Amino acid sequence: MIRLAEKSDLPGLLELERRAFPKDHFTRAQLLHLLTRASGIFLVDAMFQTSTIRASAILLFRKNSGTARLYSIGVHPDYQARGLARRLLRRCEILARLRRCRTMALEVREENRAARRLYESVGYVIRGRIPEYYSDGAAAITYEKQL
Repeated sequence: MIRLAEKSDLPGLLELERRAFPKDHFTRAQLLHLLTRASGIFLVDAMFQTSTIRASAILLFRKNSGTARLYSIGVHPDYQARGLARRLLRRCEILARLRRCRTMALEVREENRAARRLYESVGYVIRGRIPEYYSDGAAAITYEKQL
């Protein structure tokens, strides 16, 4: 079930962050800011009966910009390869179109082959490379898609 994230999801989101992004994850304070103050949409894919958060996506918007930014999308390792990231990405694109965005942009770790395959399979195009983008010095590949 995809729904908007809530403050009560914070413990589950912290666990998801640690498991999905062991090298570079959001802190509690960062997640709280994204949940309550950021100009965007924070989605979770949660199991209906248990409320276990299997995946999340953060979509950010800037005033007077026609570009939405997929800030983060992550899937808990126990739930990977089930299409959760693809479903969240599709939902984010729909929400961006509803906000009249014409473009979606994102950055992804250069070595994250699975994510890169997903983005390229649904029409994202490489726009560049940012060396030492992540806190551990890893490079990012920038992608963009016309919506």
